[in-house]
Amino acid sequence: MGLEYRKKAYKRRGESRGYGDTVRLLNIMKKEKPWIGEAYSQSLQSSLRNLDVSFINFLRDPEHFGYPKFKKKSGRQSLQYPQGCKVDFQEQKLYVPKIGRVPCIFHRRFKGKMKTVTVSIEPSGEFYVSILVENEDKTPVVIQQSVNDESDVLGIDMGLTERCLRTTGIWQSPKRSSGENRSDFQERRKDQPSSCHKRGCEPYKESWRCLHH
Repeated sequence: MGLEYRKKAYKRRGESRGYGDTVRLLNIMKKEKPWIGEAYSQSLQSSLRNLDVSFINFLRDPEHFGYPKFKKKSGRQSLQYPQGCKVDFQEQKLYVPKIGRVPCIFHRRFKGKMKTVTVSIEPSGEFYVSILVENEDKTPVVIQQSVNDESDVLGIDMGLTERCLRTTGIWQSPKRSSGENRSDFQERRKDQPSSCHKRGCEPYKESWRCLHH
């Protein structure tokens, strides 16, 4: 509804519609089509808010995000509940507004304030729930330590194009990938005589050793 409304408004009249416009349209449609009111109102508003974020991202970086698209009915569907949900770990149930208490298998218990609950259904028909929780735990502080032997634990956060950061606080440049080595090896092979392009010949082995030592 929201996406179609915004597309038509821009195509027909050159007007840009925002989140507030789509919410007002939603309230009008509830009066015309009462069945829309059967859904949880905050979940509908959350969908319109996500749509607005998609448009903001598109206008900021069109090449990266792309224009918002309609979801396929055959794909994964999801619905957000900003508030109103409750969990009961003892009875293994989740309370969902407009639906009631639903049996749920929790993979672990948590403490804190529930922020957002996302209910999704996979194409296979299986339902999953993702719960965002806010707790009062403090942000872990990085402790400077040295790795003495191989038994010590070391964490590494790798970057895609830059470098990696170790838990010891040391920045380290990443090694060249095997793909880059393979490209250099192919370039060297071009400079070799045709008789040396066969795998197993001495020039071939020598070039490979130069790249990996």
